[in-house]
Amino acid sequence: MTEQGAVQPRLRRSYLAVPGSSQKMLQRAASLPADDVFLDLEDSVASHAKTDESREKVVRALIENECAARTLAVRVNSVATPWCFQDPAALTNETIEASAPR
Repeated sequence: MTEQGAVQPRLRRSYLAVPGSSQKMLQRAASLPADDVFLDLEDSVASHAKTDESREKVVRALIENECAARTLAVRVNSVATPWCFQDPAALTNETIEASAPR
């Protein structure tokens, strides 16, 4: 039993990491029953694919795909990389709420 107004913790049984450079995987991920999906611009994207094209694919996926996951997030590159400012800048527009990594 919980107190009125208390926040119930959510079970997060499955996380799905989706490479931001793969249009096919981005489209497929929207229909999968994972609890959390994160569109990845960091580790799952090869250095040569960390381009504006990959960022645009992620932005389109966020806007156009109806995702079945309870939580949808984007993992951006670390501030210690040359891509650290380009990722959040590409994600920031009037329809997407972005937050920076710690």
